[in-house]
Amino acid sequence: MSLYNKCFPLKKIRDRKCTVRKPWITEGQMKSIEKKIIMYKKFLCSPTSSRECLFKNFRNKLNHLLRIAKREYYDSKLAEYKSNMKFTWRLLNEVINRRSSKGNTSPSTFRMADHEISDPIKIANGVL
Repeated sequence: MSLYNKCFPLKKIRDRKCTVRKPWITEGQMKSIEKKIIMYKKFLCSPTSSRECLFKNFRNKLNHLLRIAKREYYDSKLAEYKSNMKFTWRLLNEVINRRSSKGNTSPSTFRMADHEISDPIKIANGVL
């Protein structure tokens, strides 16, 4: 039994409902998302034009409501941080999904006219 437990250890499975969700999504919207998934699965099991039409209409309305909720969330956050530039820029970078520049470095060598240039002054001047 100990060999079995060593080769096949128990793994913890995370509950899908415990995942971190976007802050603008409410519980009602989560239920609507689950309903959309169920409607899509039913459509895949027996694809009919009526089920397809119902699913697409529901999906489009849900996407529209989610976009409005996201816009309202960020509008309220911008209004909250309007006097604090640091948090305003942090929020804007979050919206455009831009990572911090700490890990970004420029390349140390460039290729120009079949020559590799590694001298920073030559790279800046564009000289071979």
